[in-house]
Amino acid sequence: MADPQETVPFRALVAQTSAVLLTRGVEVETAAVHGVVAHLVGAMAQRVGMDEEEAVHLVTPEAVADIIVKATAERAPGAAPPHAVRPVRVDDRLVRVSVESLGHLVMATAQAGKYASLNGDSPAAAHPWSVSAPA
Repeated sequence: MADPQETVPFRALVAQTSAVLLTRGVEVETAAVHGVVAHLVGAMAQRVGMDEEEAVHLVTPEAVADIIVKATAERAPGAAPPHAVRPVRVDDRLVRVSVESLGHLVMATAQAGKYASLNGDSPAAAHPWSVSAPA
């Protein structure tokens, strides 16, 4: 039997939880989120009496994020903050930019991705080209 933590739904739950945490102004290391998700899925599987692969679908990213945020807020006086949690500064200021300038930025990104793919760089470096390439 495959490890339930290596399945696509489990990894998707970890990624979605990280995204929800970012919307709440907190960045948490992936390993820490992974551990919390693994614990919650294991506890849910044991409580309901089902396999962990099936229990992944019972845990929501919002529930995991709630638990992580609550755990980071509650600490003893004088205790150090959790090392895996960092606040994220949300900058909601508006910037006035011309459409032409934004177009130049998009084209520069596409060109950089094209050169990266032609030079055999990693898929992460070539990703902008695949996104901005015409259909």
